[in-house]
Amino acid sequence: MLALAVLPLGAQKMKLSPKEVDILKKTQITGVDFRKIPMNYPRLVGYNSRKGVHGYGPTVQFFIIKSGNLKGLGAIGSRKQIQPDNLKEFRELYVGKKLADLLDPKTFLVKPEYRAGDIAIYDLVGVVLGKPFYKLFGKPAQSKVKVYSGMVYFEDYDGNVPVADRKAGLQRVIDACQYDWDFGYRQFKAKIGRGANWVPHDIGLKHDIEVLRTIHEHFPEAEILVDPNNGYSVQDCIDLIEGIRPAKLYWMEEPFDENEPQYAEFDAWRKVNAPEVITIDGEFEPKREVCFDLGRKGYLDAYCEDIIDFGFTEWIERIPMLREIGMIASPHAWGSAPKSIYAAQLALAFGNIPTVEGVTCFADDVDMDYKVKDGCYVPSKRPGFGIILK
Repeated sequence: MLALAVLPLGAQKMKLSPKEVDILKKTQITGVDFRKIPMNYPRLVGYNSRKGVHGYGPTVQFFIIKSGNLKGLGAIGSRKQIQPDNLKEFRELYVGKKLADLLDPKTFLVKPEYRAGDIAIYDLVGVVLGKPFYKLFGKPAQSKVKVYSGMVYFEDYDGNVPVADRKAGLQRVIDACQYDWDFGYRQFKAKIGRGANWVPHDIGLKHDIEVLRTIHEHFPEAEILVDPNNGYSVQDCIDLIEGIRPAKLYWMEEPFDENEPQYAEFDAWRKVNAPEVITIDGEFEPKREVCFDLGRKGYLDAYCEDIIDFGFTEWIERIPMLREIGMIASPHAWGSAPKSIYAAQLALAFGNIPTVEGVTCFADDVDMDYKVKDGCYVPSKRPGFGIILK
C-alpha cells in the first residue's frame, strides 16, 4: 500500500475564521440557473471492452448558484435530481437563503437537503471567500497529486475489429499517448479487454499485451494503468502481467465483477509475483459494501466510485472510512475535465488519493484552467474550483 500524507480522522470540515463565517451568514443566494456546455476531446475516443465508440466529447450541464454578481458553478451528473425542467423547485429551495444556511454549522459541509447542488455551493463559498476549494479545509493534505490520462482506448481498432494493418493500428496508440505525454501526463490508463466482446478471447488478450508492450517501448518512463471494465478473468490478469514484462503495471482497475473468490485468488498470486500492482474497483454499478469488505481483508487496495454520481460531499465524508480500513481512493472522473478538477482538488484537500483520472477537454464557453505538468495536476489560483463561464 502506498504511504500518503493524510489528514487525521474527523478533520473533514472547513477551517473558517469567525470573520469568514460572518461573511457566509451575510451572503444571500439571489438566483439559480443551468448552462449546457459542449466540450471537445482532442481525438475520437473509441471502444472499450463493454461499449462502442465514446465520441468526440460530452455536453456538460452546470448548475449555477448566484449571489449578486458572484457565481458558483458545479457540473451535475445522472444521480442528481437537479434538471432544467424542475428549476422552479430548486429556485424555491435555494433562493433567499444565506450561504451559511446551506452548510452544517459544525463541519460547514453542505447539508444533505442541499447536496444536489453541492459542488456549485462549495465553488461559491470559495468565490465569496477568495480561496481555492482545496484551501478551505486548512493546510492541504497533499502538496501535489498525480493525474493520469484516462483516454487511451482501443485506438488500434476500427469499429469492433482490429485495424487490418497492425503496425498502423499500433501507431495510432503511440500517437494518442504522445499527445497525452506532450499535454503533461506521465501515467497512461489503457483500456484492455479486447477479447471480452469484440474478437476471440485469445486474439484480444494477445492484442492487449501487444499494446501495453508498445506503450512501454515508446514511453519507458510512463507508469501504465489498465482497465478491463470487468472484461477479464483472474488468469487473464496473470497472463497480461507476465506477458508485458519487463514492463510493470501501476494498477489494475475493475478486472472482474466485485467478488471475494476472484479477488482473493488474484491477491494471492500478485502478493508473490507482482506486489507493486494496485487493485481498484467500484466504478461500474458498484457493490459498495463488497468493495469495503474486500478492502478490510486486504484483497482490494482502492475505491473509485464516480466523483459526481456518488456525491461530492459523500466523498468528503467517505475518505476517513477508507483510510481507516486501509484503502486508498481515486474517484472516477471519466467524462469531462471538470470532474478531473473536482477529484484533484479533493485529493489536495484531504489526501489518501495518489492519482486522479485526467480527461482532457476544450470548450469555447467555459475556462476550466485545467493543466497538467510533469504528471501532476496544476491547481488553479482562482477561487473555488477555478472554472468560470466566458
